[in-house]
Amino acid sequence: MKDEKLVIKEKYSKYWPTVAVLSLILSLVIFVSYHFIDNVLWIGYLRLAAFAFFAVALLSFFKVYDGQVELTVLVDEEFFKSTYKVRNEIIFESEQPRSDFHQIKTDQLPNKSIYNDFMMNDKCVRFQKKDENAWYYFNEIESRVIPLSEENANTLRDFLKMYSEA
Repeated sequence: MKDEKLVIKEKYSKYWPTVAVLSLILSLVIFVSYHFIDNVLWIGYLRLAAFAFFAVALLSFFKVYDGQVELTVLVDEEFFKSTYKVRNEIIFESEQPRSDFHQIKTDQLPNKSIYNDFMMNDKCVRFQKKDENAWYYFNEIESRVIPLSEENANTLRDFLKMYSEA
C-alpha cells in the first residue's frame, strides 16, 4: 500500500489580531480617561473596563502568538501517524494502530470552557476501540482537543474510515 496523507488545519479566526490590538487600545484609552474623572463610582467602572479589555487583549495576543495548528495524518501499513505543527515546527506526534479504530464519528468539542458555550459549531473526531465502550478524541494534544471546522472534521473522519480496519 502506498502511504496516503491528509493535511488539515485547526479552525482559526482571522480576527484574533484585530481583537488583540483593538482591546489593547481601548484598555489604554479607558485607563487614561479615568484619571480625568472625579466621580468615584465612574472611576471604578472605568478601571474595571480597562482591566477587562486588557485581559481580552492579553488572551487574544496569546492566541495569535500560538498560531494555527496544522494536523498531518499519514497512513502506512499498520499505523495512523499524526503530526501536529505550528509555524512549521512539530509540537506533537502520535501513532495509533489502524486496527484500533472500530467506530469513527464527528462530534462537538468537549465543553471545557465558556468559549464552547458560544462556539457550538466547532467539531472534533472521535473513535471507539474494539471491545471498549469509551470514545477517544483523535485530534487531541496532551488533553487539548483541537477545534476543527465541520468540513475539516468530516474530511478527517472519512479519511480515517477509508483506511481503518473497521
